[in-house]
Amino acid sequence: MTMGQRILAARLAAGLSQRELAGEEITRNMLSSLEHDAANPSVATLRYLAARLGRPVSYFLGEDEASEAVAAFESGQWRRSRELMTAPERKWLEPLALLREAEQAIAEDRMPYAVRLLEQLEGCVSPLYGPELRRKAAILRCRCGSFTDIPEDDALLLKAEHALADSRPEDAVRYLLARDDRGQQWHRLMAESLFHSGDYAGARDHYLQCPQTGDIFSRLEICCRELGDYRMAYHYAKLQ
Repeated sequence: MTMGQRILAARLAAGLSQRELAGEEITRNMLSSLEHDAANPSVATLRYLAARLGRPVSYFLGEDEASEAVAAFESGQWRRSRELMTAPERKWLEPLALLREAEQAIAEDRMPYAVRLLEQLEGCVSPLYGPELRRKAAILRCRCGSFTDIPEDDALLLKAEHALADSRPEDAVRYLLARDDRGQQWHRLMAESLFHSGDYAGARDHYLQCPQTGDIFSRLEICCRELGDYRMAYHYAKLQ
């Protein structure tokens, strides 16, 4: 079975239409493309589908039962997981394992090892190593102190994400205000930074500039509640 066939089989077994499974997270057209193996899912999409269909991610990766590599991955043994991977597993799991291991190395202040892992990640040939994981890898490189070969505007965005991840929302706002390009991602980061700084009015205004998804509605509910606008808080609560 291909990944698309597994998604289709799991959806039919769950008794869901394409529209019901897609929900607000992905489009029906995207789900159709996935089921026909015309597109590869992002990590977030794969996790969303697994949660909605009540299946482990390993099921969609071609493992009816979790292999030793998958079991090691799910228990946080990133290096062990990479050592045990078969060729098909390596295609899907290796970039995730390298990212997780690099995060762990950074948390343990083993920066040179983290840099080597991230360099190894750049050599991965995997459908999952797309824009989403590349951005996460870029943020990790920034946490290692490397902003080389990154345009200044992009570096400011990454610095803001890094500051926010390190619980420094005020620094994140400073980096964002220095950036020229202010698209949806900028508004999302600014909203999160202001939210964690306690500026709920400012956060609300920026959340309204973001694509309206469940997590945005959740944030808007909190902002409105903190601002005493209980009617709108209830409105956003119903949209989740």
